Amino acid sequence: PSQRFEGLEALHYLREIGGNSVNNIVVAGDSAGGNLALGIVSHILLPHPDISVAFAPKESLSGPLQLCPWATFFRKRDFIERNKFKDSIALIPSSCYVQCFLGGKPSNNYNEPLSSHGIRIMRADEMS
Repeated sequence: PSQRFEGLEALHYLREIGGNSVNNIVVAGDSAGGNLALGIVSHILLPHPDISVAFAPKESLSGPLQLCPWATFFRKRDFIERNKFKDSIALIPSSCYVQCFLGGKPSNNYNEPLSSHGIRIMRADEMS
């Protein structure tokens, strides 16, 4: 997971070298970048065993921001069914893209964030 490693290194740089407060940082991405942003947050909460970057801030990130993230590889999710006539783009990557993305590795909460029990999908009206 070299991109996740690089993202964590960037956060470390922003905090340690740049002197930025972690709670002023938003980790953002769209599509596979949204997946990466959630993977970085997952690593901060529960470090991935294959990544040596120890980034454990004492304060919380301002938050992750994703636009159409690859958050799940399975089509049978209640929110997908509920919004199928509202979504203008496909929410689930095709199986050939998933296989390339995973590179032969199994799905886990770092590469498929919705498989983690600690992540919850929220609607905009739930955030107030």
